[in-house]
Amino acid sequence: MERLHRANDYIEVNNYEGALVEFSKIIFYDKNIPEVYAERAEIYIKLCDFSSAISNFKKAISLKHVQEWEVKLNQLFFMKGLTLIEEGYCNDALNLVSQLNSDDIQFIYLKALAYIRAGNKQLAFQEIEKCLERDPYNVEVMILKGKLLWSIDKIEEGNEMFWSAHAVDPDHHEIVEFLSIMKPRAEEFYKKATKFVFEGNKVLAFENIKKGLEMFHDMSKLLLLRASLFRQQRDYEQALNDLEKASKFMFAEKLEIEVKTQIGLTYNDMGSSLFQKHKYHDAVTIFNEALNFMPTDSGIYINRGDAYRELKKFNLALSDYHYALDLGGEERLIKARLSLTHYALGAQCFNQKDYEGANIEFSRVRSIRVNYLGH
Repeated sequence: MERLHRANDYIEVNNYEGALVEFSKIIFYDKNIPEVYAERAEIYIKLCDFSSAISNFKKAISLKHVQEWEVKLNQLFFMKGLTLIEEGYCNDALNLVSQLNSDDIQFIYLKALAYIRAGNKQLAFQEIEKCLERDPYNVEVMILKGKLLWSIDKIEEGNEMFWSAHAVDPDHHEIVEFLSIMKPRAEEFYKKATKFVFEGNKVLAFENIKKGLEMFHDMSKLLLLRASLFRQQRDYEQALNDLEKASKFMFAEKLEIEVKTQIGLTYNDMGSSLFQKHKYHDAVTIFNEALNFMPTDSGIYINRGDAYRELKKFNLALSDYHYALDLGGEERLIKARLSLTHYALGAQCFNQKDYEGANIEFSRVRSIRVNYLGH
C-alpha cells in the first residue's frame, strides 16, 4: 500500500517516471493486481507510449474484465494504427487491424485509411461501404468517402457526400471548411442569375441558380431568387417549396425579412389567382396565410376584403377596408370599395325590409361619393 500511495503522489506532481518505478515494484511482488496494470497503462498513454499502454491494458483485462479498460484498449489500438498510417507503415496498420479481428467500425475505418495511403482506392471504397452499412450517419466516414470521390474526379458525387455529412453535423470543422470553399462559388452563380433576371432571360437565370444550388445546397439568396421566378410563372407550389428551404438558414444569412416577405407575396398572389377563379372561400384562407407573414400590408387586407365582399360577408369586408386605410393604403382605391360594399349592404337591408338600415347604408354611399370620389 505504501508503494501505491507513493506512486499516486508521483502522478499528482506529474512525475510519471517515478510512478512507473513504484508500479513496477508492486508488480514485481504481486503480478495479479489488475488495477496496477491499468494505472501503469494510463501513465504510458500520458507518455505517448501506446505499445506499452496496450500491453498493460491487455494484462489488466486478462485478470479482470472491466468495460472501461476494453474501450480504452480499442482506442489505443486505433491511435497506434493511425500513427502507423501517418508514418507510412500502412501494411503494419493493416496487420494490426487483421490481428484484432474486430467488426468495430473504427477499425474498418482505419483499414480504409490504410488502403487510401497505400494507393488502393478500390479496397478503400469497399471498407468505407462496410462502415456506412453499419453506421449510415457516421460523419467521419462520409467525409472520407467524399474526399475519396474527389480524388477520382467524381466532384459532384463527392460534394453530395459532404452535403449529406452536413445534414448530420453542420458544425464539423471539415464541413465548415467545405462550406467556406463552396459559398463564394455559389455567390458567383447568384450574380450571373441576377444579371439574367434583369435582362429578362429566365432560362439562363434558372440554369445558373441550379448550378449555384449544386455548389451550396439551400442557399437562401438563390432560393429566394428562384422562388420569385416561380411566383412570376404562377408556379406557387414550387415557390413555396423553395421558400420553406430558404427559411432554414434565413437567420444565419440575415434574410429573415426577405424570406417572410416573399412567402407573404406568394400567398397573396395565390389568393388573387383563386379570387379570379371565383374560389372566394379558398382565397380568404390563403390571404389569411399571407397576413401571417405580412401583417401590415394594406394590399392584402384589400384583397381579403374583396373576397369577403363576394361572399356577402360585408361587415368583414368593411373591417378589412378600414384597416387597410389605417395602414396607409391608397385612399381613393379603398373608398371606392367602401362605397360598393355599403351599397351592397344597403341593398341587402332593403331586401330584408330593413328600410332604416338601408337608408343608413345608402347615405354612407352618398357621403363617400361626394367627399372622396367627386360624384
